[in-house]
Amino acid sequence: MEILIRDYREDDSGQVLALVRELQAHEKAFFDRMRDAADIGPWYLEALQSACADGRGRVLVATRGGDILAYACVLTDQSSAEERDEVPYRYALVQDLVVTKAARGQGLGRRLLTACEAIARAAGVRWLRISQLADDHAAGEAYKSFGFQNLLIEMEKSLD
Repeated sequence: MEILIRDYREDDSGQVLALVRELQAHEKAFFDRMRDAADIGPWYLEALQSACADGRGRVLVATRGGDILAYACVLTDQSSAEERDEVPYRYALVQDLVVTKAARGQGLGRRLLTACEAIARAAGVRWLRISQLADDHAAGEAYKSFGFQNLLIEMEKSLD
């Protein structure tokens, strides 16, 4: 059955929320300050839509036969203006990207990233960013295989 990449619709909310919760549970294994997956509710999707409105973004879904297997959110109007030591520039940000565990390894993440890149290019930005939790090496390798490079590594020390 064919994979279709399309824009998110309101009737996708239940399936996308399930994916958000799957991502949350996955990331909690790497970062213990993540909310429990069960605590993620419709408010998350509302915040995602708000971020899209503010950042000229879109939420994309990858579907097969009506089932949503993956989604991504790309914001095309991000600014470096808060960085006092940099020349101001705009960039696009892949804010969320998740492929359901059962569909990983089928190229869905790559297809969504390709669509995000096309959206960013059409918006006239020259850079596309994505982030990962430092210990999520599988995500890092997947992003590097798509052409992403380390730009800035943020480090943290616990003061407990």
